[in-house]
Amino acid sequence: MRLIIAFVLSALAPTLVVAVPYLIDQFLRYELDEYIAIRTGKVFIVVFVYSALHAAMLGLPGYMILKALGRLNRLSVYVGSFIVGAIPMSVMFTVEAWGRNKADEVVLMLLIFGGMGLIGGIVFWGAKPNKKQQGDLRRLC
Repeated sequence: MRLIIAFVLSALAPTLVVAVPYLIDQFLRYELDEYIAIRTGKVFIVVFVYSALHAAMLGLPGYMILKALGRLNRLSVYVGSFIVGAIPMSVMFTVEAWGRNKADEVVLMLLIFGGMGLIGGIVFWGAKPNKKQQGDLRRLC
């Protein structure tokens, strides 16, 4: 159950990082617009579905592989989550930008989407099941 919660939170964190600034921008741009919630809701849903698909199709298998290999630690989760975030969208942007000789755009996309993946990985690491943490909490109570 805790793995499912960690998965949902890891998809929700990058979504909020995108949706909250979008909502603030909408309020600053359109002061009395009653459609702000509708537009923000659509952005939120699209970004959350995209983030959840990344986490489900790439992140969870990566987690299971690292766990099976005995290599599951903070650094491996952070590096893996950066890669999970960076690679899929960056491949698409790389093909487009490379034709226009825009290497700086490629690097920017790697950093933006990789950063979103890293945010999800940090949240996942904090919420994932960990028997050592559970034991420590029991001792403290």
